[in-house]
Amino acid sequence: MNFNSCQKLWGTSTCISRSIGSAKNATTPLNAYSRTHFSSQATLHSENEQNKMTLSKLVEKEVKAKPLNPLPTFGSQWGKYFSDGSRRLSFNPNQVLKPSDLQLENLIHPADRESRKPRPVVRRPPTKDEVRLTDPFLYYNINILKEPYNPDLLANFITPLGRIKKRALTGLSKGNQKKVSKAIRRARCMGFLPYFGKPLERYSEDHQQRRDGPGVDLPPFAR
Repeated sequence: MNFNSCQKLWGTSTCISRSIGSAKNATTPLNAYSRTHFSSQATLHSENEQNKMTLSKLVEKEVKAKPLNPLPTFGSQWGKYFSDGSRRLSFNPNQVLKPSDLQLENLIHPADRESRKPRPVVRRPPTKDEVRLTDPFLYYNINILKEPYNPDLLANFITPLGRIKKRALTGLSKGNQKKVSKAIRRARCMGFLPYFGKPLERYSEDHQQRRDGPGVDLPPFAR
């Protein structure tokens, strides 16, 4: 189509504008960042991209469908019992606690507190190997029968009521335990030890001050 035919059919202005516009489209390249570059038509993806999208959607569905594990609380099974089997008290979320409530003796169930009380220590006599370290007379090779006139030494093996202590308390060997009891009986017969009680009060400084008075200072041989 030439220029003259355009004037006859559609007019001069319309044909010139169309020809100019077609010439621009043919010569000038389309800008990648222009608005005309993006179209509203649906883009076609490859099969791999479609598979990736479907897998991601499946994973999202599985994650959403799986319930989350609840946070651990004081009343859960893992913290409900102590190592010895005693029950542990549980607390409510809105409960007000004191610092003393978090102590070990207060965390135990009241029904199980009696079983957790400390039991008295059951002492036993020392063995042959232990006697070498617990018997001072055997360690230093001392004959206790030669010390009946030493009340300070023998008073360590007497109770406050005047009874002779057992081997489980003294830690002596069988032979030295018999010698100590014999030395205590000899000291009592000679008057160095009382039959009832311990002679420690006679040798204490408080007893000497009460006996002598505040203004009297007797020599050691007169006391």
